[in-house]
Amino acid sequence: MLSAIGIRIAVKRNWCSVADRIKIMFIAQAYPGGVPVYIETLAKHLDSSKYEKILVCSYAYEEARFAPYFDVIEKVGMERSISASKILKPAWATRKLIKKYKPDVVYCNSSIAGAVGRLAAIGCGAKVLYNAHSWAFNMRISNKKKLFYRWIEKFFAVFTDKIICVSNYEKESALQNYICKTNKLQVILNGVDIEEIEKKIAVSKLTRSSLNIPENAYVVGMVGRISEQKAPDVFVKAARKIKDVIPESFFIIVGDGPDQLEIEKMILNADLKDSFLITGWTKQAIEYLALFDIAVLCSRWEGLPLVVSEYFAAKKPVVCTKIDAVDDMIQSEKNGLVVDIDDADAVYESVVRIYKDELFKNQISNAAYMVAKEKFELKKMVKEFICVVDQVTKN
Repeated sequence: MLSAIGIRIAVKRNWCSVADRIKIMFIAQAYPGGVPVYIETLAKHLDSSKYEKILVCSYAYEEARFAPYFDVIEKVGMERSISASKILKPAWATRKLIKKYKPDVVYCNSSIAGAVGRLAAIGCGAKVLYNAHSWAFNMRISNKKKLFYRWIEKFFAVFTDKIICVSNYEKESALQNYICKTNKLQVILNGVDIEEIEKKIAVSKLTRSSLNIPENAYVVGMVGRISEQKAPDVFVKAARKIKDVIPESFFIIVGDGPDQLEIEKMILNADLKDSFLITGWTKQAIEYLALFDIAVLCSRWEGLPLVVSEYFAAKKPVVCTKIDAVDDMIQSEKNGLVVDIDDADAVYESVVRIYKDELFKNQISNAAYMVAKEKFELKKMVKEFICVVDQVTKN
């Protein structure tokens, strides 16, 4: 059935009539989050007259969302587990698909798909690209697990033609952990479609009144999954302190996640129920972002989060924790404020400082927008990715 869907899509667009296109097979497991957004955005902006695009993904991926940008969509049973039994079966299924479609390039995204796809591609003749999006060994896990993930990455790096790093920190981390030599590493900063973001904000019909947010409210918001990684608990703790100093403050979390019930209890216990909105999963993240006065990222670990570039593109003042890639995004005091991880007091103090200093707010917002234009423009990311594809296929 899935193959039939893929063929139907290809026939509908008649893309297969272009014989000399480079065939790229994207492999992805992680969903939801930044990985599917990255894949969707990249595929959308790769010229379909030059590139045939195949998506091999977990069952969580929505065909309707990705079908407009891919010739074929195939699903295999990838799960968020690095155990041998959870890797070998989807790897075998993926290997069959590689042999069926004969891609020029296999592009694996995130650690699980990286293990599945690279194992599947061994000896199949395709060039292999890999993007961890954030090294698993840099997460908050036990030292034993860190060591295991390092070994996995080092092993599969042997079978990888190029590893794309989403930040300079990711590259340095790979070198420090002896994952591979520097010639296999290529930094390509994640990009966002600034023009599209501006269009969405301009035509948005989402208003404060439609969400029962007071018009005079000072809105502090974050976009991200409600999970340990994104530290929504720190956001709520900071919100309580902010509310004491800025009575008209209102708080928004755009997203959902496994810790939502716990966070809702925290909000209730902090007496913030009437000043807080959790949107749940939404396709209107940018439209909600447009309502923010200040945008916050409290994450405990990240690769290079797309949402910070989106904050910049929307000209919002940003408070961000010292995540791994922060140096690629923010020069504190210049285009945002950087605070320590898990420091709710520092988040509170930074928000209040921006609230009290309109000139400073405008300065860092405008500077952030310029950084987005210079470093995180989508066209730049796509161009650099195409250069990598051209390099490995010519070799």
